[in-house]
Amino acid sequence: MAMRKARFSGPAYDTLAEGTVRSAISYVASSFRDNDRPNPTKDEDGELGRLLSRQYRAFRNEDPNPVQQNSVLVCVIRELLKNKLSKTKRAIGQLGGSAFFFAKRSCEYLKVKESEKRRTDILRIRNIRFFRDGKLVKHNDPMLEYSDCVSKTFE
Repeated sequence: MAMRKARFSGPAYDTLAEGTVRSAISYVASSFRDNDRPNPTKDEDGELGRLLSRQYRAFRNEDPNPVQQNSVLVCVIRELLKNKLSKTKRAIGQLGGSAFFFAKRSCEYLKVKESEKRRTDILRIRNIRFFRDGKLVKHNDPMLEYSDCVSKTFE
């Protein structure tokens, strides 16, 4: 309950969501395991303790619905595309513009069934690959900006 009431968090938090509390307790449990101690969240059957399971469920039921985030404004993408001061800034604009265009999923602008998942996955670094002369260029390569091809994978 101390975790839920955000007693160990900054003043910006009144309560923590169920997922945050569950993650924090999981980190504590992993510290127990790392020190050859039994997992305090498990009962004698190796399952999540009944009391903890009920508490998680109650937290989840009390959590407010997630707030929809606003999307990036088109004027921001337009400014990225205008910036051509260097090859790097031009590449950033091109990547941002194409990601903005291709990352749109039909579920965001079409009606979908309630049973379908309504979530756009975040584009991650692993989803963007750079190539030079047909060979993969690593993200930490100092010559990355001289790549001649970019591949983006949307999940």
